[in-house]
Amino acid sequence: MKRFITIILTLAMMLTFFGCKSKSTTSTITIIEDEGAISSDSNESNIENDTNNPSADSSTSSNDSNTSGDTVESLKVEVDYNTVVEVDLCDDVIRGYLDAATPSQQYAFLSQYDTMVLDHQNLPLRWSPDGSPTYTLHISENADFSNAYTTPVTGKYDNGELVLSKVATFLYPGKTYYWKIVGTHEETLVRGGGKIRIKNEPVRWIKLDGVSNARDMGGWKTESGKTVNYGKIYRGAMLDKITSTGIEQLKYLGIKTDLDIRSTQSWDKHGAVAGTGLNYYFIDTSAHYDYVFSSMVVPVEEVKTNYPEIFKILADESNYPVYMHCNYGNDRTGSMAFILNGLLGVNYEDLTRDYEITSYAFSHDRRWRGDGTGGTFAPDDLIQHNISNSDVDGRWGMMNKAFMESPYCTDGKLSTAIENFLLDAGVKQEHIDAYKKIMLS
Repeated sequence: MKRFITIILTLAMMLTFFGCKSKSTTSTITIIEDEGAISSDSNESNIENDTNNPSADSSTSSNDSNTSGDTVESLKVEVDYNTVVEVDLCDDVIRGYLDAATPSQQYAFLSQYDTMVLDHQNLPLRWSPDGSPTYTLHISENADFSNAYTTPVTGKYDNGELVLSKVATFLYPGKTYYWKIVGTHEETLVRGGGKIRIKNEPVRWIKLDGVSNARDMGGWKTESGKTVNYGKIYRGAMLDKITSTGIEQLKYLGIKTDLDIRSTQSWDKHGAVAGTGLNYYFIDTSAHYDYVFSSMVVPVEEVKTNYPEIFKILADESNYPVYMHCNYGNDRTGSMAFILNGLLGVNYEDLTRDYEITSYAFSHDRRWRGDGTGGTFAPDDLIQHNISNSDVDGRWGMMNKAFMESPYCTDGKLSTAIENFLLDAGVKQEHIDAYKKIMLS
């Protein structure tokens, strides 16, 4: 009997041993669109690296099976496409400044973050690493990821997951998107994803490779209750140093027109940038801020020459989207943005917010409404002196003051003052009306 029991036990152990060796180690991916989940299922995980360890080298963390052509093993990753998560494209600092209710609070943000550069879309997406050296982000308005925007991404470790670092994306506030991230080990193995809705408030940053201070001029509310359309006019710095990647990004945005408002002065240069394929318009510009009201001959002649030409371009919908710029997108571009959005009915407070996020605190160079004497912006604090050791003063507040105190302001509205000023400069009413129709909804 003892001998019989011994034989039975021996056979059982052998079956157990060979049974374990025969287990499948393959991995499959299932896309369940009607239930809104993507699952990456593994019968048995063989990942040996510790993904909870931030010091783990993601480029060498895969196991030996990856080099032999076997399917990558992974812990199960489920993606919920039913739950919509709101994402704010603005960095927390930018959002804090935009939400600041008083001049002193706005000044505090500008002063505290004076050395930061935050001109990028904030997209704090998370995914589970699988040891891939690189990952790719896919974003689409469609659940099947048709017409998706794809871009290589990197991330920083946080509690065993990777969190997206700065990335060039071109999402629109108010829209809903599907996203997923895959690695290079297995491009059908989804490492993270979901459904996001972009917070429906300005500002929409645009990061063009080789170009600074770029953003969409849309998103602002007007006095009539309408909204300035996104995707029509972009503002920023010159395109002279744009890279091949930046040119591809211009094409992705569909930008058709380069509206160059630099000048023929010695410190400026101008000309179409090779490879962009944009329709190029050069408008010789030096007048900005309250100088547009100057009684001197040169500014007067410049305004009467330039403004009708600019609005002739902007009245033609076939020219859109437009990229408008000077050298750095600060003074001349800022002044023109004041006139263009002010004409549409954006109030002075929001025009100022759009102007000040150009500041060195957020993009390229300090541009404030005034000096901020005493730790706040006062109504008479109209000039920001000695910007970047330049002889240019930021006379933002004085421009608004000039419009509001001019004979053009017949009803107390900035939009009326700007429109009357433009008509007096020779801009045609039909061009103003066409511009408004294109830009407002």
